[in-house]
Amino acid sequence: QILRMFSTCDIEERIDSYVVDLSVVIRSTAAVLTAESITFREFVLTILNNIASSARTLHAKEILIVKDFYSDLSIKNATRAQRGTSVEFVFNADDPLPKDIMNDLSNSRFKKKLNKMFSDRSILSDWQWQEDFSITDEKEIFSRAGGQTSSDVIVFEVKALEEADNRLLLHIQHALNRGKKTCLVRTVDSDVVVICTSYLEQFLDHDPQFRLFIDFGTGQNRHWYCINDCLGAMGTPTALGLMFFHAFSGCDSTASFFRHNKGQIMESWASF
Repeated sequence: QILRMFSTCDIEERIDSYVVDLSVVIRSTAAVLTAESITFREFVLTILNNIASSARTLHAKEILIVKDFYSDLSIKNATRAQRGTSVEFVFNADDPLPKDIMNDLSNSRFKKKLNKMFSDRSILSDWQWQEDFSITDEKEIFSRAGGQTSSDVIVFEVKALEEADNRLLLHIQHALNRGKKTCLVRTVDSDVVVICTSYLEQFLDHDPQFRLFIDFGTGQNRHWYCINDCLGAMGTPTALGLMFFHAFSGCDSTASFFRHNKGQIMESWASF
């Protein structure tokens, strides 16, 4: 609903930080590779190398990979239980990838175990990316800066955020604090667009020259949007109100309305 108001853009400037919502790339890659006989290790490396290839095309200086975190105390556990979260998955990096992985990706326990493989040092050592990166795990951030690889315990603020749509804001802020001027976020989650548009004003207070782009959608519907332009066209008061809309219509800590999605709620809001 929001992006329909704005035109797409071409990115003509160099991207400093390439921020990736990992679940997006996992699903798009799984849809292509399900017919092939590969191991989990090969699957993870294929995804990481695809991310690296996109980063090189953008001339990005660093990659920031953000993963969802599945808390045992989440208000969304009831919904996840309906998808079969009671099933326990046991596999390691050298096991073959299941043919029905698209169904398995609906199970939070499967995704949680798969996500941890993206922080496996034995796999990361074979990754074809030599520049800086950081990958958020459940309790740690694995990173490489200036050729030095390290892992740091996640601060409380990150652990308190369950989904990647909120976690990636902290990565953008961290990049901004280190002097990065441009960020591109890869996602298909409309919540990311809402959150980034609402928070951009705070980023600009830190650096008025900061530019934030969104790589949104899939296939023929995949486009780039400049969030700075979205903010300018929408206006600061409306943009700041988007965070209330995000929380009110359902987020990590607020239940959503029964049988009312965000699009329907947005249409009701826009009618006033």
